[in-house]
Amino acid sequence: MRTKKKPAVAIWGWYGMKSTGDDALAAVVAWGVHHFLRSRRLDVLSDWPLVLGEGIQARYLTRGRVSSRVERCIRILRSDLHVIGGGTVLHDYRTTVRSLRALARYQKVVSWTGGKTAAFGVTLGPLHTAEGRKLLAHILHEMDAVVVRDQPSLELVRALDGAAASRVRLCPDPAILVNRVDLPEPRSLHRVGSPVVLLAPLNYHRLTGRDSEQDEIRRRRLGECLRKISRESPASFRLLAMSGRQGDESLCREIARYLPEDRVEILGYDPNPLFAYRAIEGSDLVLGMRLHSLVFAYAASVPFVAMDYHMKVPGFVRLVGADESRMVNAHDFDPLPLADIILEMLQAPPASLRPLLPVGKAQRQVLEAFGMLAATMGAPPEGAEGVRAHAPQG
Repeated sequence: MRTKKKPAVAIWGWYGMKSTGDDALAAVVAWGVHHFLRSRRLDVLSDWPLVLGEGIQARYLTRGRVSSRVERCIRILRSDLHVIGGGTVLHDYRTTVRSLRALARYQKVVSWTGGKTAAFGVTLGPLHTAEGRKLLAHILHEMDAVVVRDQPSLELVRALDGAAASRVRLCPDPAILVNRVDLPEPRSLHRVGSPVVLLAPLNYHRLTGRDSEQDEIRRRRLGECLRKISRESPASFRLLAMSGRQGDESLCREIARYLPEDRVEILGYDPNPLFAYRAIEGSDLVLGMRLHSLVFAYAASVPFVAMDYHMKVPGFVRLVGADESRMVNAHDFDPLPLADIILEMLQAPPASLRPLLPVGKAQRQVLEAFGMLAATMGAPPEGAEGVRAHAPQG
C-alpha cells in the first residue's frame, strides 16, 4: 500500500442492481471497511446510491456518461485498496469470462499504482472453461487477501493455486451481520397472523436465459405447497420480493392466487436490506430460494427450508450446520411432502431446529475476517477497537 495513512478504498460487487442480498453485502462490507480499516475515503462502484450504516459516507461511481466514467477511472487509480465482493462475482458462466479478463487487467493496473486487491465474502465458481480456470487462478494468485463464504470455494482455491490458499480465510456469508451495521430502521410491518410462513421465491431459469417453463412448474408447485399448508393449519403467509429488477414481486402475486386473500401479504423490494431482515425476523418459518432469505433467517434464529438452485445454497447450509434433510431441489420437488415438512416444523420447538453453528460464533468469524483484512492491508491497529461494541455475546 502506498502509505500507512488511513486508506482510500473502492468496493464493488453486484451493487446497485436492486437485489436485497447484494444490498446487504454492500452495507456490511462498507461498514467493515469503515470501522476496521478506518478508511479516509470510500468509493462504491454502483449506478445507484445504497442504504449504508450511520456515519458512513460513500461516493458512487457510475457507468453512465463519459465524464462519469473518467471520474470513476481516476478515483479507482487513486485508491489504496480494492475490495471485490461479497457475492457470486468470480465465475465464468455465460459471458462472464469477459469479467474475469477485465478483472485480471484491472489488477495489473492496480499493482502499477501501488494498490492492493482483496476479495471478501465471495463464492468462487462455478467454472466451465479452461480459460476461466486459468484466469481465476491468476486473479487469486495476485490478490493480497481472500475471504470465501463456503467450503467448495475454499477447495477450489486449493485446486487452482495452492500457494494462494495460505491467504484465504473461510467464514459465513457477511450478511449475517446485517442487523448489526447501524442501518436505519425500515418501515414497520404489520403482523398478519400466527404462525407466519415467509416465502422468498426466484425465477431462476428466466433470469439465466434458460427454459422459463421450469419456472412456471416451480411456481405451480410452490402454490400447491402453500395451499396445502393453508388448508391444514391457521398459518398466514408473507411473500417477499428480494429483487426490484428480476420479477420477484410479480412472481409473488402469481403465487398469492393459491392462498386466501385475508391470510397473505406481498412485500415488495425495499432498498434497505434491514426491511427484509425484519420481515423474516417476524416470521415463524422461511421457505427460501433466495440465498439471503436463508442467511437472514439463520441470523434471526428463524427455522428455514432451503431450496437448492445453485452451489451457494448447499454451501451455506452445510457451513452453518443446518439439517440437510430440510433442503429441497428447487428444480424437482414434490409440493405435498414439502408442505408436510413445513407443517411438522411449525409444530416443533424452534430450538430443536437450529443449525449446529451458533449465530454469535458465526458473526464473530466475520468480524475476525475483517480484522484479518485490516492486518493484511496494514491499516491502523485502532480500527479493531471501534467494533468491540458490535461483537455478539455468547
